Amino acid sequence: SECVVVFSILPNGTVVDLRTESSSGDSSFDLTALGAVQDASPFPPLPRGFQEPFLKIHVTLKSG
Repeated sequence: SECVVVFSILPNGTVVDLRTESSSGDSSFDLTALGAVQDASPFPPLPRGFQEPFLKIHVTLKSG
């Protein structure tokens, strides 16, 4: 199984707009993938020179 999750990191490291971009077809796996990002947050603050209001991340998670 493989799914893609997308989320944004605010300058202070807070995760917002976490969602599944491409489902694996297995809702349990998709929820686990989303949970992995939630468990990892908050992330460290973005570098001081980062000019954008957020950093958008796309991550592909695969099982097995």
